[in-house]
Amino acid sequence: MLARVHQEYGANGVDILVLNVVPGTPDREFLNYMKARGGGDHFYATDSRLSVAEAYQVQYLGTLLAVDPQGHLAAKWD
Repeated sequence: MLARVHQEYGANGVDILVLNVVPGTPDREFLNYMKARGGGDHFYATDSRLSVAEAYQVQYLGTLLAVDPQGHLAAKWD
């Protein structure tokens, strides 16, 4: 799904960030997991303190957010 979104909107400046929120997961393990599932050419980060997840009120793994360049939430899919 993320590849499709990136393909459709990437030319308009849309970037995709995949955020790991599983506590204790080493970054390398997370990246290997994503690559094994066709992770694609996206940005990856770890939110070990859950500060980003809390700021955008993410309650479930697999939540998709659209955030504008100023950091405002534009859309959310749980």
